Formats: sequence, structure tokens, C-alpha cells
Amino acid sequence: MGSPVDEPGRKPDELQHQVTITRAFYLGRCEVTVAEFRRFVAATGYVTEVEKAGGGNAHDAKAVWKHTPGTSWKKPGYAGPFAQTDLHPVVHVSHLDALAYCDWLNKATPESGWIYGLPTEAEWEYACRAGTTTRYWWGNDPDTTGKVVNAGDQALKAVHPDWPRPILPMNDRHAYPAPVGSYRQNAFGLHDMLGNVWELCATRHGAYPKGPSSDPGDLGSQESYDVRGGGWSNEPADLRCAARNADPPKFGHSNLGFRVALHRAN
Repeated sequence: MGSPVDEPGRKPDELQHQVTITRAFYLGRCEVTVAEFRRFVAATGYVTEVEKAGGGNAHDAKAVWKHTPGTSWKKPGYAGPFAQTDLHPVVHVSHLDALAYCDWLNKATPESGWIYGLPTEAEWEYACRAGTTTRYWWGNDPDTTGKVVNAGDQALKAVHPDWPRPILPMNDRHAYPAPVGSYRQNAFGLHDMLGNVWELCATRHGAYPKGPSSDPGDLGSQESYDVRGGGWSNEPADLRCAARNADPPKFGHSNLGFRVALHRAN
């Protein structure tokens, strides 16, 4: 887990270390969709943290990150034309919202001997790498085909000519999130582990251990939870298997979603 010291784009908090995962787990093939989240809301009347706050954060046409009133999982608030469908990944959801969704699954569609939840950060990276040790799960070089990852690229630049961040030279056909499963799966059969939207993890953010560990849980004590994978607006350094970020438990934005894990009950 983590990255070698010579990996391009590496950040100081990616100390490479040995991790052993001893418990079996499943991971959703795709990110949770708008349709799936809507069924949860319809069944429970749930109101997300972003809705309670009157809106979440979103980029404007020049990549300025700011609170945008009126945005929510129903209305992402992208700065250009976007028609959200049932198959798009749900965004503007927080860590608390994702846990509430998983709790509902445990009650509405229980799996005997298993519990729905979020993956730990270690489980997420293991699933993303799918047996690889390279910068990305497909190799060391950024995608040039437009068929592997949805990230900041020519499609985004065409909609926002003044976008100031580095972009990939390819065209992935989507300026914003793409319907889940639109790009090539990794060796474990998982789609969009890198790109599309950032994904919430169960782990409290903190420094990695300096030595080997087994089934690592929370890494810190602050109310900040790991998010992984990068998204539609991100540059190559943020799309690496080892790249890390973290958000507070009530925070949601237009480039943040999640996928569900299943863990053994005991």
C-alpha cells in the first residue's frame, strides 16, 4: 500500500508499507447510482447533509471550488450542460449519508452473515490495484485511449476553455461524470475505481504506520474520512492508485460519491 518514492505525482503521506487483509469482503462493481440512492430516499424520507446545508461545493467554469446554493444529489450544479440520468453516480453525498444508505441496505435487503458498509482505505486500494503495483491499475502511464478512465481531459476543456488545471490529452467523451460502467473494468471486474467520482471510505484519515499491519482501521482521531480514486475534474497525479484525500463527515460535493462493500458479520 502507498507509493514508491520515485513515483511521479507522489505526496508525502503515501508511505509504502505492507498490509495484510485477512477478512473476506465484496465490493460493488460500480459506484452507487442516482437511481439506487433515490430508492433509499423514497423508502426512508432521508434528507442528505448537503440538502440540510442548502447546497454543496462545486467547481465553476474556471475550476474555482465554492459552496453553491441549491445543489444536491438531485441537482449537481455543474458549470456547463449536463443531463443527469439514473445511471450516473450519485454525488453531493457525505460520509454520514453513505453510512445511512448502507444501514438501510442492511435492513431492507439483508445478506445472512454479511454486513453492508464502506470499504476501509486498505480494502479500497487492494481492490483498485487488482494485483498490480503500478501507478495506475492499467500501468504506469496515464490513459491515452479515452476508454479506461473519466478524468480531466479534452472533453472537459471543450466545455470550459479557461479550465486552468493540467488535463489529459485524450477525450473520454464526458466533461462531467459518466454513467457507471462506461469504462474498462480492472482485473477484479470493478469499474471506475479511478476517475468518474471520488469514493468515500470507512477509515478516519491519518498517517500510515511505518511497519507492516493487518486489517488496518482508523488511522487518526479527527473527524475526517479518507476519499479515494479521483474524479472527472482531476489531473493524473490525483488519479493514481495511491493518491489520498479526506473530507469531514457532513461534507459533500459535485465530484464525490461512494460504492458499497460487504463484510462478514463476525
